[in-house]
Amino acid sequence: LLGGLPRDWQHVANAVTPGPYLLGGQLTLADMQMSYIAAIAASSGMLEKHPHVRGYLTKLMKLPALQRALEKGGPMTN
Repeated sequence: LLGGLPRDWQHVANAVTPGPYLLGGQLTLADMQMSYIAAIAASSGMLEKHPHVRGYLTKLMKLPALQRALEKGGPMTN
């Protein structure tokens, strides 16, 4: 599973640093998809050196829409 995750999170960090989202100021489906990937990476310790990506994930996890999805579908990681 981890083999499919990005090896260089700096690309994601570069996208979300001016952000606040991947494609700029508006939340898109790309952000929702990335939330799952980033959650797996965070639970595996892959984001320790990427504070911008960790902050982005934290921000996504607070979104009401994502909270509703998690209530229906369950947690992203075990």
